[in-house]
Amino acid sequence: MESEYLISRRGAGIYLTTSGEKAAETIIRRHRIAERLLKDLFQMEPEQYEKIACEFEHI
Repeated sequence: MESEYLISRRGAGIYLTTSGEKAAETIIRRHRIAERLLKDLFQMEPEQYEKIACEFEHI
């Protein structure tokens, strides 16, 4: 992640860069959209749609 400029190290901390924050927002958005699709359209239970949504966010 550091080589992709998504995080930076300062002192003992690790922080998201601006690019890292944008990437995180994109992943969260994909995950939430996938959850809504699976829940609303396919009427899946949380146990079912959570696992599948995790896979969707990486597509």
